[in-house]
Amino acid sequence: MADGNLAAGRKVAAVIASVPLALWIGYFGLVAALSILQQLLAGFVDLSQASWTSFLNPAVIVGLQSPGGTGGPLDAIFGGPGAPGGTVSRYFVFMGAAMLAALGYAGWKFVWEWARPGSG
Repeated sequence: MADGNLAAGRKVAAVIASVPLALWIGYFGLVAALSILQQLLAGFVDLSQASWTSFLNPAVIVGLQSPGGTGGPLDAIFGGPGAPGGTVSRYFVFMGAAMLAALGYAGWKFVWEWARPGSG
């Protein structure tokens, strides 16, 4: 009967630990998703200096440049500091937040493996 109480106690502890871990995973997962989305969409819609003739520019048509004359989607995705529409800092935010979300998931998985009956 002691094993049954121990397993029940472990499950209660796992449920209690899951609340902050779920908030951790949700927050850092959202930060990661929004930062990479912001990076990817940063240079797509720049119409600041656009004229109707800029839409006929071959560089705009193939996506190398935005209609506003700044860098295009490829600059926003792969550009470094100073690239139009993108910065490397967003990649660092994405990587850091994704790693923290993965760490939270690893903790959540560990807690539930520990709470499973028959675990040491």
